[in-house]
Amino acid sequence: MRASSRTLRAKWRLWHLLRAAISIEDVVERVAAWRGRPIQVLAFAFPQGELSGMWLALNGLDVVVFPQDASPLRRVAIIGHELGHMLLGHSPGDAGAALSQAVPELDVARYLGRTMYTEQAEAEAERLGTQIVKALAIVDAGRGSISERLR
Repeated sequence: MRASSRTLRAKWRLWHLLRAAISIEDVVERVAAWRGRPIQVLAFAFPQGELSGMWLALNGLDVVVFPQDASPLRRVAIIGHELGHMLLGHSPGDAGAALSQAVPELDVARYLGRTMYTEQAEAEAERLGTQIVKALAIVDAGRGSISERLR
């Protein structure tokens, strides 16, 4: 199967954003600069078996949420996946009742959870997220150690 032009553009963007990145925080900062809006990364106590990651698109701010009990490697993978959605130009869906129940204290205009996209969109975002994890692992290997964020 041929990659779509959107996927190819996202991979090209990711390649440029990953150059000289040494941490997931660097990648988040670079994606935020590319998007022209800040990205905040938050840990959250999701109910057992619920979402494993979420992108909240607020007015003027993107928020990436991951489970607070995620291992450092899983945290990087989840953040990478959600950044993948952004790089691919996916749009979060409407907040609706699901987000209101999960996070009632947030005034969220829109959100993106892993259950909102087609299987193809999820697969595309997962591939980009995996590329982020691999790129950061290569950086760590070049330093002769694996950092705490990938353990």
